[in-house]
Amino acid sequence: MFSHHEKQKSPEGLPLWDAEADDMPEYSTGGPVASEKSSRAPYHKPWLAILMIFIATITANASYDAFRTIVAKPNGMRVHCGATVEEAQDRGCVYDVMANAWTPRECYFPTLAQDFLALPNSTWFYDESHEQQISMEVLREGNILTLYPHSTHHDRHCLYTWRKLSLAAEMGGLVDTEAGSVPHTKHCTDYMAKMGGQTFEKPIETSRKFIGCMRLGSTML
Repeated sequence: MFSHHEKQKSPEGLPLWDAEADDMPEYSTGGPVASEKSSRAPYHKPWLAILMIFIATITANASYDAFRTIVAKPNGMRVHCGATVEEAQDRGCVYDVMANAWTPRECYFPTLAQDFLALPNSTWFYDESHEQQISMEVLREGNILTLYPHSTHHDRHCLYTWRKLSLAAEMGGLVDTEAGSVPHTKHCTDYMAKMGGQTFEKPIETSRKFIGCMRLGSTML
């Protein structure tokens, strides 16, 4: 979110999953089945095979759910980029220039981002007076804490987040936690309604963020 000298709070990291909490029943090849007379074996073997297939199916589903639990939180956040550039890179996140945020790859839309970056006046600066422009190559590294974008960028940033919401709804429901934030959407709508197409008179300042990936409809932190 854009603000004048407003700093972001550091998010927490990936959740942990307790493998011991997933209790599966144990099955033995001994016991009554092994002691059955051979004359009854043809009757029991088909049912035993069906039982084993059923158990294997449950086990596979449990393994998949366990994998999802490792990367999911109860509130719907699937992955998060941590609190440092090193953590973000280790977790496979990418730096989204339009959001000024390290973002999980699962909810990053590179084509959409490039479309917005190709618009005129897509420029960022080191300073409030816009005298020291940052090259796109350096910008994409995501190492700069505070940026001063062109005055038209705030409008584009809001439009960009809304486009991401539409794509997320169409392509599976995963979106970054900023675009999926109700307060952020309210901020954008209030700002655009108030400004009426005008731009900020004062320089815009935006601080780098580390965000997560969530499913549409889930509750955010």
